Amino acid sequence: MRTHFRGPVANWGLPIAAFNDVQKSPEIISGRMAFAFCCYSLIFMRFAHKVQPRNWHLFACHATIEVAQLIHGGLLINHKMKYPACHFLYHNSIPSQSYATTCSAIP
Repeated sequence: MRTHFRGPVANWGLPIAAFNDVQKSPEIISGRMAFAFCCYSLIFMRFAHKVQPRNWHLFACHATIEVAQLIHGGLLINHKMKYPACHFLYHNSIPSQSYATTCSAIP
């Protein structure tokens, strides 16, 4: 196999993991990481389109990552709008205090 095929195939682990995380609690989503992955995917989508011959496999992989991270961002925004105190508790909690139990206790 050639490198231009193996790289994108190995890269499919990222969107698979991202879509698996969509089913988990939005409390574990990092807004900074979601934003970084969005920027990363946009850059590599542009690269895959500009390189000759065009690498549509890499483009599709990063387009999928982009969609997954936009979903993560939407989940995070909805969660922060619904539970504004959770964000405060996470950053100002005592280390022995469980963040998950305090945030889940909020109606």
